Amino acid sequence: MPYPRRLIAATTAAVLALAGGAADAWRAAPASATPQAFSLRVLEAINLRRERLGLGRLDPDPGLERIADDHNHEMAAAGRLSHAGFDDRFGRTSSRLCVEDLAAGFTDATTLVQAWTESPAHRRNLDEPHLQRAGIAFFDGYVTYFACE
Repeated sequence: MPYPRRLIAATTAAVLALAGGAADAWRAAPASATPQAFSLRVLEAINLRRERLGLGRLDPDPGLERIADDHNHEMAAAGRLSHAGFDDRFGRTSSRLCVEDLAAGFTDATTLVQAWTESPAHRRNLDEPHLQRAGIAFFDGYVTYFACE
């Protein structure tokens, strides 16, 4: 059954607070990992969750990854998490449904996905049954999960 074109963006984001002199440490790539490897681990953690729920796995999509990466660069330049421009990112796809979750400060994929699952808006995005593909990007401490049907 067709569903209307819609946009979903979680309105909150999870941020880890770092103590003392390590305040800028979160801007580095996760230890012993490239940003791409970290992004793939996040996607795998999301897919493990989806499989446990009986939902389909999300395929990595290079086009959606570019959209997510562009957004991370915008957030890094602004120095803050923001869903601003979601309509434009959504418009760059041919999809009728896209979702977006954001985070900053995470260096462990499982911990990040767990934090998203503890937020109802983020969890709803992760568990959207119509999603088929995703782009996840990590840049300068920011993570964008952008997934579409």
